[in-house]
Amino acid sequence: MKKYYWYKTKNSNGFNFFRENSPERERGFTLIEVLVTVAVTGILTVLASVIFINTVRNSKKAEITAEARQNAALVIDRIQKDARGASSLTTSGGGKILTIENGPDRIDWTCTAPTATANGFISREVNSSGPITVTNKDIVDGVSVSSTCTFSPAGAADLITIEFTMTEGVDVLSGPQEYQVQLPFKTSVSKRGS
Repeated sequence: MKKYYWYKTKNSNGFNFFRENSPERERGFTLIEVLVTVAVTGILTVLASVIFINTVRNSKKAEITAEARQNAALVIDRIQKDARGASSLTTSGGGKILTIENGPDRIDWTCTAPTATANGFISREVNSSGPITVTNKDIVDGVSVSSTCTFSPAGAADLITIEFTMTEGVDVLSGPQEYQVQLPFKTSVSKRGS
């Protein structure tokens, strides 16, 4: 229960009035308390923002890396399957085309270099039926195959070395450097029985 004390006072005009004087008077926050609260809240907001931004960046880079690895694994796996029963493996076009003769089928694997507005990609064509792009060449969500993509003889007959680098799509490439990925891949493929 609050206790109130009243006393009589005189102001400069000589008027009498009563005033409340409570030792338990209610009061608001001081300026210092408000400033400290605002500063602490600001610091916590900045820290939360930095953590959120880093999480988004790491997530995007992991997504690009996973897409690149998945595309590379698909290319390597398909070439190895095509080469298993091949009668011959040859390269042409300065190492940009791998031709696999497999019975009546002729399978051409082609590396296409990236441009400023399009991703580089690897395509597969069976019996001149038209090339089918094997890698995801979407400029935002896809990956780009670098211009260093080559198919080259590996010294032994019917042994081909496949070498390429997967990078992020050209649209991401022009963005922040923390999203940029370069994953080199190199493997050798031979026909079965070689």
